[in-house]
Amino acid sequence: VGLVGAALTALMPQLVTKFAAGVSELAPLGIFAAVMALAFFGLAVKRGGWRLAALTGIASAFAILSSAHHVWPFTVVAAYIGVQAIADFLSRKQVASALYAPASFAAGAVAGNFLLSSYKLVPLGADTLAFGTVLLVLVTAFSALLWLLQKYRIAEKYKLGNAKLLAGVLAASVVILAISPYGGKIFGYINAGILTASGSNALYKTVQEGAATNPGYFPSAFGAINPNTILVLATAIAITSAFVAIWRKKSHVYALAFGAAAAAIVFFNSYVDAVLKVIADSTAQSSPQFSLLLNFVSTSDVFIYMMVSMLSAFLAYVYSEERDPLALLTVLIVFPASYAGLTRVKYLLYVGLALAFAVPFILGEFGKVARTLNAMFKAASE
Repeated sequence: VGLVGAALTALMPQLVTKFAAGVSELAPLGIFAAVMALAFFGLAVKRGGWRLAALTGIASAFAILSSAHHVWPFTVVAAYIGVQAIADFLSRKQVASALYAPASFAAGAVAGNFLLSSYKLVPLGADTLAFGTVLLVLVTAFSALLWLLQKYRIAEKYKLGNAKLLAGVLAASVVILAISPYGGKIFGYINAGILTASGSNALYKTVQEGAATNPGYFPSAFGAINPNTILVLATAIAITSAFVAIWRKKSHVYALAFGAAAAAIVFFNSYVDAVLKVIADSTAQSSPQFSLLLNFVSTSDVFIYMMVSMLSAFLAYVYSEERDPLALLTVLIVFPASYAGLTRVKYLLYVGLALAFAVPFILGEFGKVARTLNAMFKAASE
């Protein structure tokens, strides 16, 4: 499966063109550094150990020193750390070594910010750390808190279930964010990234690179691979993997309910968009950043696919005996990058990178589903 991703990266026309020697458009070194940071982080998460974690920190610092493209891996990793910590806590699988990669990535980001400030001769102060780095530090602290709660068996000591204790921690976190400046900043940070990708400036859209992406570009950029088809297949296999994992745990009702709900959201996403639009309009005055985020989500099917795939990867990890921590990370890599490239032709390169992750993800999840079904029905011997 990994060789498939490598082959796509090496042979896809869009990637070959943009990474050719002498090309400076979109700062290829910055994009390479961003992908390298994600790759090392994925390796450190999958295999563990402090050596790979140390390389992750170096790659993180290199990414922030290379270009503004570091915003993509930093946002992806921050979201992954928070959601994966919750999945580990619920499945009671969180270990100390799982903190190596997040802590090292955050430390590398902090070091990169200080080095960048020193290079620019900017005095150190409250603005030295970019908010993406602050977000990494916050979610790493959240992950460490959940690990400590599990290590010292707080749920057992106070006769609480893991789910109840987690609900309390999440509720307290929401309250803290709501009364602190960081709550609005998180939504603002996400919205700023989406605004950059979508190119909301009308004047910029008159420039060729700011134009909307046309499906007519796909054959010359990606060959026979259609990004829209791949995103649908990735969502479908993620749903299937979660359904099979839940079914195998004898939770048949939950499996059927999840499968029906996920399929309904995907097939009738226009109705979901309408509901999100109503919520966005009703919260426009009280929570403008949250309202703006919902408006963005309601304008693209990619966000619907991403949310369904994230939930599927989360449930598959919690319920499956063959837990793969990279499934959720891959989902978070693929869909935001695809949104950028499918919205503006300038970022079409990101779609190529997303496909290099998405196709192996589909093959890997298909193999996981096949192995699970074989274990359930004994269709073939080892």
